[in-house]
Amino acid sequence: MNQKQTQQHSLDYETWMKKHMSEYLTIGELLNETVVGEEIKILFLDDKIEETIKNNLRNAEYQPENFFRECAVVFRSTNEENPLKGEIKWDIASDDWFSFEFHVNVDQDKWKPLKNGIYNDIYWKQLVEDNLIGWRGPAIIWNKLAELPYIYL
Repeated sequence: MNQKQTQQHSLDYETWMKKHMSEYLTIGELLNETVVGEEIKILFLDDKIEETIKNNLRNAEYQPENFFRECAVVFRSTNEENPLKGEIKWDIASDDWFSFEFHVNVDQDKWKPLKNGIYNDIYWKQLVEDNLIGWRGPAIIWNKLAELPYIYL
């Protein structure tokens, strides 16, 4: 396939990001996808993601899992009362786990960290289930990437 044909079946980075906002992780989805102690692979689309993906070749088509290969993390909830709190592996090849609590989307592109399940005197259970969560930006459960179109810079 030549470059023009390939790109007709894939999306440029900015279009891909806008088109798949419906795939962003919500509180409800995390509650449905996780059990305390189980690991879940996640893609964080944080405010520094463009620094990470810049190593991809320009105009080359990638499966999303390959395009975002350096952005994957593994989360494990450790708290039944607050499943948005747990541990995270920033480097999936590492054995090192770090304390972690999700950030919540409070307004458009404003992301604020929870502290013991609370943001601005609001406990996480008071937030609606479709409230977006991530880390300094939205997130997508890694397994969803296989269903999404190819992407290029």
